[in-house]
Parts: sequence; structure tokens; C-alpha cells
Amino acid sequence: MRLKYAVLSGLLAFAAAARADSATRDSRALYDRVRTLRNRLEHDFVAPRRGLLLTRLGRGDPLEDATLYGGVYLGCLSKAFEITGDTETAALARQVLAGLLLNAAAVEPGFLARGMEPDMKTFRGDPSVDQYTAFFYGLALFADSSLATPPEQKNVARAFRDVLTRLRRDGWQITRADGRTRSTYGRLADVRPTRAERLLGMLAAGAAVTGDPLWRKELEAATAPRLGALRHFEKFQSWVLIQSALSVELLCRWDTRPEHLEVYRRAGAEIAAACLPQVTGFDLFRRDSRPITQKLNDRRLVLNGIRIPIEAVAAILLVGTDEQARQVIGPLCRMLVDFPVASAWYAPPLVSLELAYWQAVRRGLLRRPATRATPTPPEAQ
Repeated sequence: MRLKYAVLSGLLAFAAAARADSATRDSRALYDRVRTLRNRLEHDFVAPRRGLLLTRLGRGDPLEDATLYGGVYLGCLSKAFEITGDTETAALARQVLAGLLLNAAAVEPGFLARGMEPDMKTFRGDPSVDQYTAFFYGLALFADSSLATPPEQKNVARAFRDVLTRLRRDGWQITRADGRTRSTYGRLADVRPTRAERLLGMLAAGAAVTGDPLWRKELEAATAPRLGALRHFEKFQSWVLIQSALSVELLCRWDTRPEHLEVYRRAGAEIAAACLPQVTGFDLFRRDSRPITQKLNDRRLVLNGIRIPIEAVAAILLVGTDEQARQVIGPLCRMLVDFPVASAWYAPPLVSLELAYWQAVRRGLLRRPATRATPTPPEAQ
């Protein structure tokens, strides 16, 4: 009996060790894929001199969403650094930060360009609510991380003060470079979903990063009429909802009044619920039997089979409940394995896929990668 028990115990221990080893290999394989993805973004999409994250390579306007996805990526890298502590992540984050600050100094303090041309004089104007949303997200997470030095925190605070002052002057509407006409997608002051949480998130981040009580006062004034608008997200696609998720994350971090937190968490769960059905779109891409170049030339497939499902997963991991987040770990792993990183020409799904990975690690839903932390350079770059 003792022998049988010993043999059984040994078999169980061996099986447990095999499962653990398999899980470790899987974790390493996923992290290797993330490293490949990171290398593609760093070497092909981040403009070396400007630090701008180009929206696309050779297929349309590369500056269309440089501030939007540069902001998302800076937030992603700030989260990654808190996990890995490596100097490569720190250096890339500072490069992307420089690009965003460049866009914020394109015309006058407070105006946020979509992107700067290589001549460092010509800029892509007509900024949208989306650009401002991600700008605040990325810079706020950077300033709040252990990565940021005191001089860098002051630079971020100055940029926030300039942008918020201009927005306040213009009645919380986003204006063009002339400071008189509202931009095409600049209706930030609207009291409705996909607008209400954006302004509140900017004000919450601005108050936290600058320490200026003016922005806390403005947040309190803007909150009452907008809390009721943080619902009915079901009609929006994930490329819109991920931006709302960024804002809700900022609100959960920096507006912690219990009665408000309840609203923000409910809004996050609603955003995640709206995104869940959109995750399955990746199967359209996986089942398509055409050569990869043909699939990536199909813009409808890139949108519905790649961008929308990947950004849906990222949004769910940012603000969804634990149960909602667990549901997308399988799809996230398949996306990391199957996404054609080497052939990609469009930055949004690459950025969102890396963000989803680090957020899953932060939530304890994927194993932390076995990386060796290295110290951050003490000087501001």
C-alpha cells in the first residue's frame, strides 16, 4: 500500500511539474512574441528623430493618429516598465514621450497637433477628442510611474497646464490652430457617452499630475452633469470604446470618491460588455485562406478581423470585471501567436495588442515574464 501511495504521489508530482514547465514555456513563448511585436514598433513605426509613432507605413497619412496611438503606447510602456524595470523599455518610453511633447509644442502652448512632419515645422492639424484622450492617458501614466524623473514630471505637468488652460478658454471644445474654429471632431464638452468620460478623465489626470486645485475644482463642476452620461456604450465599436476605457481607467485611479467609483466601474463593465461580442472577429482573419499579403491589403478585413477584435480585448482588460477579463485571455494568446507582426503596416492593432498583454500580466491573468530588471538612468532624457 505504501509503495502504491509513493508511486501515485510520484506520478502526481511529475504531472504537476510537467504542467508547470509547460505553463512556463507558454509564458516565455508569449513574451517572445511581445518582444517581436515591440521590436517591429520600435524600429519601423517610431520615427527616430521625432519620436512620433507613425499610424501606418506607406498606405495613407502616417500622422493621422500619431498623438492618439503615441499616447496609448506611452501608457503601455509605462505599465511594462513597472513590471520589467528594463532600460530598453525606459529608453523607448522616453522617445515616445519626446514625440508627444513635440506635438504639444507645434504651434502654441496648449494646441495639440496630430503629428509633425520631418521638417519639424509642418504639422498635421485638426486634432480630435481621440488625440487629446490618449495624450492625457499616456503622459499621466508615465508621470505617475517609477520611470519618470522629477524634471520629466514637471515637463508633463507644464504640458497638461497648457492644454487644459486652452481647453478651458475655448469652453472645453477643441479648436484648430487658429484658436477660433472648432476642429471637426472637437466636441469635447458634449454630455454624452464617449465624450463625458473623456473630459472627466483629462481633468482628473490634470489635477493629479499638476497638483493645481483649479483642475480639481473644474473636475467637480464637470462631474455632476456628466455622471449620468457614462452608460449606453453598446452601440459603439471597440476602436471608440478603447479610448473611453482609457478615460475610465484614469477616473478609477484619480477620482476615488466612493459614489463616483461605483459609476466608473459600472461604466467599465458596460464598455467591456459591448466589446465582448467584437472579440470573435479575429476568427474572420484566422479562417481566411488567402495569402497574408492579400489579407492585409483587404482594409475591411484589417478593420473587422484585426483592429476591432484586438482593441476589444485591450478595452476589456483595461476596465472589465475579473470575469469579463478572464474570458478574453484565450483569444489574447491566439492573437499574440497568430498576428502577422512582420507584415503589419498599421500601428493601432500592434500597440493595442502589446497593451493588452501587459494589462493581462498586471491583472495576474498571465504570468509575469522572466526578465532581469535593470536600473533606470537617473538623468532626464
